[in-house]
Amino acid sequence: GAAAIYGADAIGGVINFITRRDYKGVDLSASYGISSEGDSKETSATGTVGFGSLEREGFNVLANLNYFKRDPLMNLDRERTKTGDYRRFGGSNQLSTFAPTGNFVNPTTGLQAPFRPCPDPSLLVTPSPLSGSGSSCVFDFAPYRTTMYSTERLGGLVSGRVNLGSSAQLFGELMFSRSESFASAAGAPGNFTLPVGHPANPYSSAITVRGRPLQAGPRTTDNTSDASRILVGVEGTVGGFDYNIAVGQAKNKTENVDGG
Repeated sequence: GAAAIYGADAIGGVINFITRRDYKGVDLSASYGISSEGDSKETSATGTVGFGSLEREGFNVLANLNYFKRDPLMNLDRERTKTGDYRRFGGSNQLSTFAPTGNFVNPTTGLQAPFRPCPDPSLLVTPSPLSGSGSSCVFDFAPYRTTMYSTERLGGLVSGRVNLGSSAQLFGELMFSRSESFASAAGAPGNFTLPVGHPANPYSSAITVRGRPLQAGPRTTDNTSDASRILVGVEGTVGGFDYNIAVGQAKNKTENVDGG
């Protein structure tokens, strides 16, 4: 909560920046981490420098730069998430009926059936999860998914203050950040209608195949977010009253590119 500042609790999505006003010195820190399985490495580094004294020299400048990078973690790399069949944990088999070889309702029998033979007999499920009758070929999508996205962030802040006499200060702030992340998942599923006369449709009526064209590659999400903030203002005391006047601009641009 932030009742002491706002007079009401601030819940969710609120970030308060409280910068040091008279910092002098240098502060450097770095860290490196890796999971107990030897993957998903994380690296971070932060540097802060401040110089000038408001009391003695009449100004102070603070600069900060921070960097973070994390390698991805895939579902395939952990026992719990490597497959969508959770029966080994007492759960259910959640493999998808959107299989690369396809499933359809056979117009001759009226039952669910694989459109092409399953690549592995263990992937043939009877009765079909789609209708409770016939059979369907299922697909394990879990190994293709990202458990933790790869992430890389770079950010910086510069702030400064200058005394304007004994009761006023000019201040300014400049902040920027860039964040990039990447994730992937199994190829997109879809329903594909094959009309009468289609080379792959030997029947006298149109059929709809429930499939997943892996030839198109995995679904990918590549996200880049840029943020910037600039602020200039003056604050001080007049006649026993405190004042703070500032003008600023903040921008946030996000680009999301989906593939597959």
